[in-house]
Amino acid sequence: MNVCVSLRRLAVAVHLVTLAGVCGGEERHVSLLGAHQFPFTDWAGAATNIQDAVNAARPGDRVLVSNGTYQITATINVASNDVAIVGVAGPYHTVIDGGFPWRTNRCFHIWGTNAVLAGLTVRYGYTVQELGNGILLTSPAHITNCWILYNRGPVDSDYHAALTLSDCVIAGNTGKGIQCGVSSVVARCDVHDNHTDYAAIYASGARILDCWIHDNDGGSGMKVYYCVVERCTITGNRGHPNAGLEGLGDVIRSCVIVSNLGPIWGSSGYGPGDGAAVHEENGVIENCTIVNNDCAVGVFGLESCTTINTIVYYNRGMNWAPAHWPPDRPVLFNCCVTPDIPGVDMVTSAPGFVDLDVGNVRLDTASPCRDAGTNLGWMSTAYDLDGNRRIENSTVDIGAYEHARINCSISADCYKGNAPLVIAFHARAWGGPGPVFCAWDFDSDGVVDRQGWELYDVTNTFALEGRYCITLTLTNTLGDVCVSHPREPVHVLPPSQDRHVSLHGLHIHPFADLTTAATNVQDAVDAARWGERVLVSAGVHRVSESVCVRETIMLRGVEGRDATVIETTFPLSSNRCLTVKSIGTVVEGLTLTNGFSWEYCGGLLLGNKGMVEGCTISGNHGYGIAGGACIFPQGVVSNCIIRGNSKSGVGYQAAA
Repeated sequence: MNVCVSLRRLAVAVHLVTLAGVCGGEERHVSLLGAHQFPFTDWAGAATNIQDAVNAARPGDRVLVSNGTYQITATINVASNDVAIVGVAGPYHTVIDGGFPWRTNRCFHIWGTNAVLAGLTVRYGYTVQELGNGILLTSPAHITNCWILYNRGPVDSDYHAALTLSDCVIAGNTGKGIQCGVSSVVARCDVHDNHTDYAAIYASGARILDCWIHDNDGGSGMKVYYCVVERCTITGNRGHPNAGLEGLGDVIRSCVIVSNLGPIWGSSGYGPGDGAAVHEENGVIENCTIVNNDCAVGVFGLESCTTINTIVYYNRGMNWAPAHWPPDRPVLFNCCVTPDIPGVDMVTSAPGFVDLDVGNVRLDTASPCRDAGTNLGWMSTAYDLDGNRRIENSTVDIGAYEHARINCSISADCYKGNAPLVIAFHARAWGGPGPVFCAWDFDSDGVVDRQGWELYDVTNTFALEGRYCITLTLTNTLGDVCVSHPREPVHVLPPSQDRHVSLHGLHIHPFADLTTAATNVQDAVDAARWGERVLVSAGVHRVSESVCVRETIMLRGVEGRDATVIETTFPLSSNRCLTVKSIGTVVEGLTLTNGFSWEYCGGLLLGNKGMVEGCTISGNHGYGIAGGACIFPQGVVSNCIIRGNSKSGVGYQAAA
């Protein structure tokens, strides 16, 4: 995925949305500070809620939404055709919040044809249904530059309601995942850390292009039927019965499918045909790299599935298995597979990656996969995952990456944080003679910010909020040029601010110091944004409802667990002490006690990739799974005391 090209496309798309309606459409305005004067055609008279502005809009109008978090109490219904709803400052600053767990409603239902949503965060939509509680489409629509987070079913479109989903982040959702049908396009999206019953992306008759599908849990990373999946990276997904991709009648092209985790045959009732990194029936797999998956089989090809120019290597179980052995006709052409499997012009030697240990599966200079493929008609104008021409010499390479005359890649210590954000970048070059001249551009303005010979490791400070595409241009002494970008742009958020909690505070928002500190934990947590800290002073903080963390923050007891206690009012109320729904939240230095939950885990429920450090979880009761704490996938518990908790119910394993 070429992020710089993606950002340029996104800028054009947002510009077109902004200009939409110039030839007849009007602007409607929404602001939490507006005077709410119909028809909401300027900022002074802006609507204070989105639904009223949408109702006022006519076909071709734009609804411009100002900064703020819009807590909705009912679904926003978009019934007019050709209406664009645009967050003017982008998704970080413009949040549509469905209110779960305190309220249950879908965020958007789009009825009108060709509606546009742009520059919004859509989060915490929840109903009893598992589909489309973030956004439900019953007519064609375009969703771009949105963050769709923590919904029960992020996006769902009717089978014949074509969805265009571009340049979006879809993360932390549950339910059925993204659902889309015929003629839909999902492009340049980051789909990660969703816990789905079926798949993070479920599509039929769609095109899925330049996406990064990673670290999802539950079903497969993707389930696709008669789709085109091209230039996607599918990695780190944990699924059953299959891990990375499961499909029927698809074209899977120029994709990297690596380090996914699935079941092994014979475990938990799984048998042949289950536990594949890629499980494809009657489809075509072309120029993919499918390696290092912890599954029963790398590729399970059913019926007439044909695999061409593809590397299938280093998978835990079998690398490749057909539905029938031996296959009744050739189904492998110019592939790199071991052991020696019948096929045409096969390679069995190791593929020769640059550095598999760090996930760099580009071809090294000595790779036997270079110029070893078979040329196909689509390749003459195609590009690989790095943006290189698909055929560099006269014959295409095997795998997702083409080896050029000079090759390079970039990694970074992080890609998101609060300003001022200091990031170290690390580049690598191979192929062609040295030395190599390095030119770094940190803001994609075409001006070189740092340059020098062999300048592979650099550090840059991003002082201002924004999205930055990093570009590295390498030139060797023969004049060969390689242009490389990291896997994603750098996203710099506004400077962080500590939020304070004290039993003796004045409770003045935004709780920026001990004097104005919140007197309850929940209000301070709600005020905190991504990456900020909520600092809880010593004392026993009694709660009648579970403290619910819905943003990625640090929640810290300033004087440690012995002095800082969150205690429920049980038996006057029945609730868990602390519920963390966000990804990557850190809880530190607290005691959680006297919690009671009729669901599970009376003390703590911790979301994906969360960390609990230096805490005591004791004297809690839960029904079912556990009494004290439940930790979601990839959570970390460190230096904690978990004791004296209890649970009731039958049919469950013992838990903390």
